[in-house]
Amino acid sequence: MKDKLYRKQLFLHLDGIVVISNIAVLNKIKILEFIKSNQSFTAQDICTKYKTNIAYLNVSLRTLLSIGIIDISKKEKFKINK
Repeated sequence: MKDKLYRKQLFLHLDGIVVISNIAVLNKIKILEFIKSNQSFTAQDICTKYKTNIAYLNVSLRTLLSIGIIDISKKEKFKINK
């Protein structure tokens, strides 16, 4: 039982390292404001507005998706989870 709790804490810590850096960068370049102010959006919408690299942006969006901050539809439209 202790091993299971230890692994859970370890992976939460590792998630935090990845998530914090992504959130910090997205906040710095104002993409978090864009996400909050739009009902739904695509990665291309953000790339067009902020001139970002779509590959790196997709990694950041998938990171937010993996921890439940945003959601995605089958048409690759993201939306913020409430």
